[in-house]
Amino acid sequence: MRLRLIYANTARDYDIPPRQIDDPVVVGRSSEADLQIPSINISKSHAVMFVHNGVWMVQDSGSRDGTVLNGEPCGEAQRLDLGNKITLGTGAGAATIEVLSLEDSAPMTAAAGADAIAEPPFDALDGVVFPAPVAATRRYGKTQNTNLPVVFAITGAVLIGVGVIGGIWAYVVYTNKLAANDDIARQNANAKTEVIVKKAEGSGKKTIFMEGSSAAAPAGENPPTIKPVSPTPPVAAGLPGTPSDTPAIKPPLPASPQDDVVLDPAKPVEPGGEAWAQILEHRDSSPTPVALFHYMQFRNANPDSPKLKELDKLQAAAIDALWWQRVNGLIDQQSQIATQIADLKKEKSELPANATADRKAQFDRQVKDLESSSAVNLLLLDGEMGYHEKKPVDLGNEKELEILRKARDPAIYERWNQRVMSQVRQSRGARAW
Repeated sequence: MRLRLIYANTARDYDIPPRQIDDPVVVGRSSEADLQIPSINISKSHAVMFVHNGVWMVQDSGSRDGTVLNGEPCGEAQRLDLGNKITLGTGAGAATIEVLSLEDSAPMTAAAGADAIAEPPFDALDGVVFPAPVAATRRYGKTQNTNLPVVFAITGAVLIGVGVIGGIWAYVVYTNKLAANDDIARQNANAKTEVIVKKAEGSGKKTIFMEGSSAAAPAGENPPTIKPVSPTPPVAAGLPGTPSDTPAIKPPLPASPQDDVVLDPAKPVEPGGEAWAQILEHRDSSPTPVALFHYMQFRNANPDSPKLKELDKLQAAAIDALWWQRVNGLIDQQSQIATQIADLKKEKSELPANATADRKAQFDRQVKDLESSSAVNLLLLDGEMGYHEKKPVDLGNEKELEILRKARDPAIYERWNQRVMSQVRQSRGARAW
């Protein structure tokens, strides 16, 4: 029998000798199959073909997506005729087999020179139950690729080139990091090196006052200071000397009746005049977490600067901007998760009737994982942020933001503020949560 296998826009013809039911022609994904089709939509043993009473037959082997003969499922053995079309699996790109010739399907002779056994009428096959096909060994070797040496040579050259380029890139990154660390070391050369630890009044517990936390200081005392972070840890993206792809965020300065200080970068106030100009530059051009990190450094290096009041305003505006970014980010994630869950449920409902239980269970597992992620998002939004709305905040609407600020829980916001400052300090401005 002569067949034509059509798969992935290619066609290939095969001449198949007669094979009996106990040694059928196996079609499938397995390397042991007689007609191998390398596709995840094809089962290892998808279908079998064999000769029974001088007639070629085809039968599905219990495949995942089924076998169709001329548009009809063939769970049981079906007769093959000239021009028949066998479809393996489902979908527009399913593999097909066309019967081109049945010359080899003539019955075997009983002895040399004997007359051929006549083919029985097709009606004689009615009611015949065929046993399950036996796994067959592969008889058609794969075509050897004579271009393997060339392929190996090209692959080796590409790998060597990638290694050389990677080494150069690593060296450039390393030198940039060293230069950035030296720059930070020069900035911190004149900073104090101690962390002040005091005992809280009326208790035996020790309190470590963090920079910028004036509310944590006992009444009547000035907020203590902290030594700037040592330059030995790795430099975070966005710090001086290192590139950063993070877009700059310019937090708005909240209006206040007591706000009578005008920021004038052209007239820096001493001490720290040049350093204050750098602070204003970071406010306008650096990502918010990086700007916060530099605010900390300025506060530690200039504990008596008259600019600390303005610095408090900059820090408060930056923290407020990060708060609304975090709220909008969690709401956007929640919306995306809901869309993915709806798409998976719709795709599951459109599965064919013969889809296996395992395939349906895959959709259920994905939906369950997404629902768990949604629950975590809601916990962060409602519990950590105390924000119960389901729509994003319009960051360009200052009136709406002012209303939301007044409705915000001060205790929750203060705890979140402290966590953000701690994360910025630990990551050196690389991240805020």
